[in-house]
Formats: sequence, structure tokens, C-alpha cells
Amino acid sequence: MLILISSLLVALFFFLRCFKPRVRSSISAQSPPVESLTGSVHMSSPPQIPDLNKELNFPPYRSLPEERCLDERYYSRAGPKLHWCFLAEIKNQVPWIRPKYYNVKDRNEKEYLVSFHLGDPTRDQAIAEMCRDGYTICVMYAERHLFADGQIGVRVENEDTVKTLPCTLKEFFDIRDKLANDDGVCNLCRDPATLKCARCKLSYCSKTCQAKDWKGVHKTECKAAQQILKWGMFDWDQFDEPRLFNATSPRIQVIE
Repeated sequence: MLILISSLLVALFFFLRCFKPRVRSSISAQSPPVESLTGSVHMSSPPQIPDLNKELNFPPYRSLPEERCLDERYYSRAGPKLHWCFLAEIKNQVPWIRPKYYNVKDRNEKEYLVSFHLGDPTRDQAIAEMCRDGYTICVMYAERHLFADGQIGVRVENEDTVKTLPCTLKEFFDIRDKLANDDGVCNLCRDPATLKCARCKLSYCSKTCQAKDWKGVHKTECKAAQQILKWGMFDWDQFDEPRLFNATSPRIQVIE
């Protein structure tokens, strides 16, 4: 009888040892709150914010690698060494039937062309609607291109490398600074904040302030901030795989 009791106690001891970690594991794996247009979550650890001023990763046009040249800053003979994105503000569409050309202004206030050579004329109207004057255009892995008429710019052949955002280039940089320098005050009234937007992580003191701000500027601001946060999810200085905007769809991805 003593042997049986001892065996049961040992079995119970090992069962409890094995059971506790499983309880802790199930708690740590709980899903985050459901997001909504005006949803808020309590503050947690700050997200990683990429440095848009880092020229190697977010270069002005003159610092982009040139087509058909092995720029050792960006490439090894095995392929890309890092990730980079050309940021510019769309000034206007060039009056031309096709391909679609756009005058853009980079971070140094210099103007260049961005041209879409997609081979599908049915996409022209959609591209025109996405590439609106004053929008920020983002082109992953852009390279300097010399056009046949002697002008210079970026030639886009893969729609998945392009995204447009409904804010100016200056506004885009300002939104990034807001995320990076979050001082714990409300994005609208500047009172102390204990909540964050569930989508972009900007701070709010209450859902009331967030709802008011959404009707003002935050609806646009939030979309741009989401893209910046997505860029903070990988290491820009180490190429692992192509970081495209919409790799499962043949269309340009635009937020508006």
C-alpha cells in the first residue's frame, strides 16, 4: 500500500510540473485586441521605427544605384545586399498616351521622372487614379534610368514594387517623427495619453479624441503610419527576401 501511495504522489508531482508551463504558454499566446477604425489598445513596448533619413536605405535619386551597374553599396555578385526605397512626391502626370509618366520631386527637392512600363494598357486608368498630384510614391529597389530622350528617372516594370500614400513627402517624414518621438501625449489635444491607435500606434487620451481626429487628419495620417510600422518589421541593412508591397496581386497597392 505504501508503495502504491508513493507511486501516486510521484506521478502527481511530475504532472503538476508539466502542467504549469502549459498554462503560462497558453496565456502568453492570447490574441491581441480586435482592430477597428477607431479602436484603441493600451500602451505596450514601442514599435521599431525605420530612419527615413538614412540615405543608404531611403536614398534621394542621385544616390540610387544605376541600372546595369554593380554598385557595391547595394549589390554583391550574388544579388542585393540590403533593402532600399526611393521616396518622392508626385508633382503631375506628363501628358503622354502611354506609358504613364509622372514628374516627381525627391527629398532633395530635385525633379525626375517615374515611368510605368507594364505592358498592360488596361492598367493605365487605375495607375492614373493611384498616382495623384501631391501623393508620396514609394518604389522599392529603384534604380537610376536614362530614358531615350535623355531625361533621367525611374522605370517601373513591376507593380508590386510601388505604393502611393495620400500625403505629401514632408507630411510622410513628419508622421515618421511623430511615431519615433512619441512623448505620451494625445495626438489631438496634447493631454497625457494612456491609449494608442490599434492600427498605427499614435497616442490618444480617449476614444473620443481619436474619433474626432479620425474625421480630421488621422484617417490619412494613420495609413501612412501603418506603412512606416510595417517597414520596422525587418532589418533594412540585411537583404533576406524581396520586400514587395503586394506580391500576391498584379496591381499597385495604394492606401487612400
